[in-house]
Amino acid sequence: PLKNIILISVDGLNYEGYSSYEKNSLKYLALDGCSTDKCLAVRADTIEAGEASLLTGCLPEEHQHYSRTDKVEVESVLDVICKSGRSVLVVDGSGGKLQGFARGQEEYVKIDSKQPDSKVMEKAIELFLEKKPFFTYIYLDDCKTSAVQVNSKAHFKNLRNMDQEIGKLMEVLKKWKIYDQTGLIVTASRSSSPSNMVPLVIKSSGIRFNSRLQGVNTIDVAPTICVLAGLERPHNCSGVVIWDAFIPGEEYGAETLLKKQMEELQQERIRVWNRLYQTMKERDSLTHQIEEIKEEQESIFDYAGQNEQTIAHLHKRLNQAKGMIAGMAVVFLIGCLIEYRWLKRKFMLFK
Repeated sequence: PLKNIILISVDGLNYEGYSSYEKNSLKYLALDGCSTDKCLAVRADTIEAGEASLLTGCLPEEHQHYSRTDKVEVESVLDVICKSGRSVLVVDGSGGKLQGFARGQEEYVKIDSKQPDSKVMEKAIELFLEKKPFFTYIYLDDCKTSAVQVNSKAHFKNLRNMDQEIGKLMEVLKKWKIYDQTGLIVTASRSSSPSNMVPLVIKSSGIRFNSRLQGVNTIDVAPTICVLAGLERPHNCSGVVIWDAFIPGEEYGAETLLKKQMEELQQERIRVWNRLYQTMKERDSLTHQIEEIKEEQESIFDYAGQNEQTIAHLHKRLNQAKGMIAGMAVVFLIGCLIEYRWLKRKFMLFK
């Protein structure tokens, strides 16, 4: 039985970078479990949205956690494990952006984002040995800073350092003789490349050895962790359990695993169709709104045209009035000149 589950999220990790460098620790970990280079990640613009999807198994529009000030609107793996009476630990290497998943000062540790992954992992190992939590979540972000240039020396260096830090954690687990009783999952919540693909490595008791996975998504990690822990999946979870990774046994026979996988896929199919219907409904609503806006624009343009005609008419009247005033001024001046000449001649006669 599992004594611990450790989830490591490496922000900035992607398929292209992962497949192009030599992996030692992760390669060894993949031999002890299941892995894939191409796990479809969610498309998220913020760290909070991506990590929330990884921990809840929901898409960003479902959990609504886009920034540290937002509340997570769905249940997460941490909630499920805490309800079962087991302890959790969050080691946040982002500097506090994942504080929405804090369950208390003892269960949440914030580390400055300027600190390297080595410091984050060192603190995580220290707290893991001290508190002995059932579920530990570790966020690393050094690869994110160099992910723009996948083939750069800086990115390869960060990948190598990340691999070494995971190797140190594995050595500690082996030293304390809990490696076999610990579930280790390494992935990235979002991809730093246009492919939207990230690696995924799962090592745990009950998981196949040296097996390749296909057709998995990062939102499948949360329900899979819950099954490994013997718990129900988070409420409103959109991901499916990665049943292909499990070894048929007494609890889950081969037929049971196949049946569960079929049920999950059928439920996911219904959810996809419901999402499609909702999208179509929103599309129709937007279409009606666009038509109404067009009609309103036309009425505004008609009204503006009428106003322009009125303004043109007023301009014409104004110009006519100006012409009349100018004519009257000319007549007045002529009259004044005539009167002046007449008066001048009249008074000149008496001199």
